[in-house]
Amino acid sequence: MSALEWIYLAIGLFIIYAAYANFMDKEHSRGPSSGLFWLALGITLAFGQFIPDVINGLLVVLLAVICAFNAVQRGSAKEVSLDYRQKELKRLGSRPLLAVLLIPVFAFGFTLIDIPQAPLVGLGVGAIVAGIAAILLTNDNFGSLMSEGRRINDSVGWAMILPPFLGALGAIFNAAGVGPVIADLVSRVLPVDNILGAIVAYAVGMALFTIIMGNAFAAFAVITTGIGIPLVIVAQGANPNIIAPMAMTAGYCGTLVTIMAANFNIVPSALLELKDKYRVIKEQIQVAIPLFLIHIALMYFFAF
Repeated sequence: MSALEWIYLAIGLFIIYAAYANFMDKEHSRGPSSGLFWLALGITLAFGQFIPDVINGLLVVLLAVICAFNAVQRGSAKEVSLDYRQKELKRLGSRPLLAVLLIPVFAFGFTLIDIPQAPLVGLGVGAIVAGIAAILLTNDNFGSLMSEGRRINDSVGWAMILPPFLGALGAIFNAAGVGPVIADLVSRVLPVDNILGAIVAYAVGMALFTIIMGNAFAAFAVITTGIGIPLVIVAQGANPNIIAPMAMTAGYCGTLVTIMAANFNIVPSALLELKDKYRVIKEQIQVAIPLFLIHIALMYFFAF
């Protein structure tokens, strides 16, 4: 097994623990269905490399079916009281932050190591080390770490599976040749024979596809292949070193306004326990629109 596969094994085992906790939660009205969801996901992450592809595919279908019936709900685990948190704040101060900072330290540190997917491995190792450091800094125990992890896992819910699934979907779209099809459609609608039209097509394509995919990285491969390279870089002579990064960040303007970008927009609402789960998007749209227009202007004036 590679280093990254060991990380996936650790993540999968934790998700399986979350499944067990949901099954055993007698106060959880959707305990069985929620537990089944987390069990299927945990098996896929931990043991997917060892089981047949058809089994992995059936597990993914099971995840989709459970989500379709809105059968993944938060369990009965509650956050510790405000009084307890205030007492711990006075006792510990900012020391727990040291544990959190270990995650980026390991993520960046592993980039210096010559192993496949080093940053992702570093991120996983950093999370594990940070958990151990948090226990030592707070004089708490492993059970509390797992219990709180399960509570946060339940709060995020089914949205946890969106980022990796959407990233994989982008790769599939690119391999299937969706890019050229999009380029043909765009060229029929927008005047891509001039610089401004080509830029608008590229930026709008990135934003819209990001809204659909929830992931600007997934959109980038498809839209750049279909629009950016043939219609902007080759046909109009744009500087790829300038236009490509700006197209990516133009796509992130779409990230700010879509529920598909669950890790950015839905997860924070769940973790903050906001009554309006779309509150984050409503606040961000006020920034996204002017920021998108600024991107188009910058691309027009600096990429040629």
